[in-house]
Amino acid sequence: MTIVPAARETLMDPQQQVIRVVMIDDEEALCLGVRRIIEKYKVHVPDVLVDVSFEFSYFTSAEDFLRGLGDGEQVDLLLLDLKLPGMGGMELLDVMSQEGREILTIMITAYATFETAVKATKLGAYDFLAKPFSPDELRYALRKATSQLILSRQARKLAEEKRQVRFNFISVLAHELKAPLNAVEGYLNILRTTEADQNLQMIERSIVRVDGMKKLIGDLLDLTRIESGKRERVIARLDMVQLAKASMELFAVDAERRGITMELDADAGAELHADAGEAEIVLNNLISNAVKYNRDGG
Repeated sequence: MTIVPAARETLMDPQQQVIRVVMIDDEEALCLGVRRIIEKYKVHVPDVLVDVSFEFSYFTSAEDFLRGLGDGEQVDLLLLDLKLPGMGGMELLDVMSQEGREILTIMITAYATFETAVKATKLGAYDFLAKPFSPDELRYALRKATSQLILSRQARKLAEEKRQVRFNFISVLAHELKAPLNAVEGYLNILRTTEADQNLQMIERSIVRVDGMKKLIGDLLDLTRIESGKRERVIARLDMVQLAKASMELFAVDAERRGITMELDADAGAELHADAGEAEIVLNNLISNAVKYNRDGG
């Protein structure tokens, strides 16, 4: 038996992507004609080496389309007639805008005016196609929209990869820093249990500082997790006085060394509904900056 190795993908091999096109027009014959053109059409996007084919479906009313969206209809590109029975194309654009649906939309109309073009553009329309249009005009509009869609996808992909690289780098850095800090903390705890005499206070403060550094590293990791969407926020009732006291203790040595006085003026029972980790990060940053940028003896 001869085993044939799988073909290797090279940098020159174009990716294959599919764009889902939905048309909304009450002229069913026009929709069927557009389907015949679109389903045979392919677009090459040379900037990112992508070959695109199309899937097509249509609705004869905006209301049916919205019901389709509610049932999970997938849409990348929308061909939307301005004049529709019931809800019009402009009204549908407004509804999608209010719902935060970002669908690349080409308006189809025989009644285009400057005012409608401006309004539709403000509501998110990408392009216009005047009725009646030829197959070549439709293909040209598709090529433009396809390039926009593919480049937007590529930009989102690169941004996500950048966030992931940053997250991985900071994670490795934080773990590398935590290892020696854990060792130092271990040695200090051993010293604390021996006869330290006059050095005991220094050891205690050193342990607090090491613990503070570990918390700052944890804050750094939390920030990257929040940014990358890998950390869930847990909202709870927090005692802000206790959190503030803990944060002040972390920077007490730096403040004392520079003769800076820190005082907490807060009523007992000061509470906040927030994520504990995020609140701690905010307080640590505020107090750290207050100490760092204050004058000596302030």
